[in-house]
Amino acid sequence: MSYKIMIGTVNQLENMTVTSTHSADAAHPLSNLTNGIKDIPTRWDVSSTTSFAIKGTSATAVNVNALMIKGHNFTGSATVRLRLYADENQTGSLLFDSTAKVPLTNRAFGELIAGVHKIDGYLELENRLDPVYTLTFDTALIKSFQIDIDATGSPDDVLRIDTVALFFGWSPDYNFSYGYDQGIQEDADHEQTRGGGLHTFAMPARRSLRVEFELMETLNNNTFLDLMSSIGMGGNVYVIPNPSATGYTKYLGNSIYKRNSQATRRARFYNGNSSPLVLEEN
Repeated sequence: MSYKIMIGTVNQLENMTVTSTHSADAAHPLSNLTNGIKDIPTRWDVSSTTSFAIKGTSATAVNVNALMIKGHNFTGSATVRLRLYADENQTGSLLFDSTAKVPLTNRAFGELIAGVHKIDGYLELENRLDPVYTLTFDTALIKSFQIDIDATGSPDDVLRIDTVALFFGWSPDYNFSYGYDQGIQEDADHEQTRGGGLHTFAMPARRSLRVEFELMETLNNNTFLDLMSSIGMGGNVYVIPNPSATGYTKYLGNSIYKRNSQATRRARFYNGNSSPLVLEEN
């Protein structure tokens, strides 16, 4: 599996007819999966059935190499299976089958992190960041897909998902330089009480990511700047910093972001360019 960063700017579900074999809640419809708005999810009542499928189809073939499911409440008993098809309506050649996967990030044995005290377990169940499931695979030219979901263990028999994205993640020929900066941004405010203490107004925690591309060849740099300028500051960026990462590094990096840096280039020697990428989680 590649170690190169993957950057996606187009969620192909937005260009497909998407259906579900189990009806979503009328107040939280299936269209919320692609509305791009955080914390306005799709919800399913899974008290009567925990197994169903999300399907998508299009007359136009598109290249994809990554799946991202963000803002979910899957438990350790749940599974997700992705299948990709060459033709419309889940027909034609089966191009990829992930088989059933647990959509939680497994913390490696002995991975010692502040706030995570168990020797093993799933990071999503112990932290306050949005849960994000990602799956990468060889590029496939598809017209339809099917995501089989087993929502066993959903809290209060309700499954919620903010966003499902199926996209092509572009990677440069040479990876970013010197690693990358990951962070957790907390926008909570403190207010001093009359007794002299502090009252905290809590806000959701968000991921942040900074990447520096040094000595990027001009052709790659042109592609990168074109991607960034095409989505503007308001478009969603689907980022997997390291497809081979595991544990907390994977949990802290993979997500949907918005750009907080200008599309700039600094020439470096012959055929070399430097460009920053600063992202805040959406």
